[in-house]
Amino acid sequence: MAEELVVPSGGNKEEKYIALLPQLEALVDPEAGFIANAANCAAALHQTFGYLWTGFYLVKQDSHAPETHSAENLAAENLAAENLAAGTPASHGELVLGPFQGPIACTRIGYGRGVCGTAWKEGRTLIVPDVNEFPGHIACSSASRSEIVVPVFNRRVGLHPGGNFRRRIGREIDWAPGRHEDESIIAVLDIDSSDIGTFDETDKKYLEKICSLLA
Repeated sequence: MAEELVVPSGGNKEEKYIALLPQLEALVDPEAGFIANAANCAAALHQTFGYLWTGFYLVKQDSHAPETHSAENLAAENLAAENLAAGTPASHGELVLGPFQGPIACTRIGYGRGVCGTAWKEGRTLIVPDVNEFPGHIACSSASRSEIVVPVFNRRVGLHPGGNFRRRIGREIDWAPGRHEDESIIAVLDIDSSDIGTFDETDKKYLEKICSLLA
């Protein structure tokens, strides 16, 4: 595993994603913990592109369940593992702040609220060129001008002992946008920019690939 990311400093957006993707895959493959992998993905994206805010919100199925003091237990048990083991679609509850890079952020977001909650509800990537034009936008930071949110789907491959997620390692994962009956959303990747119109189909393509590494 490389200790530092190697990305072209003067390359265009797609060249940077192409350079970043295999490095993230090598970083994620040996580690089964979702929190650890999400944290490294958020840091790598933030370092590469210098966005205003880069991070994950984790699906918590039961908003009234007691929480533990362990970050791994919070992610694997309270937020996702029960959903995965039961095969229950994540259609209720809320999003809880997970690993991120950037300014302090909203701690919890309801199902169907704001860009993150809507992407979770609709089961698809949302690109928002101007957050002020998105109905019900949740302004965690007044500096945010555009946003992209990408769902992280559980592919129902199974669970490692202890409730950690097991990925399909050694084969390419085909990304199929939208919710499927045998898949539930376990988190969303949320990226904010201080500029209008930052995100496009190139971001969507590669961020969906990155999120598939976490499934």
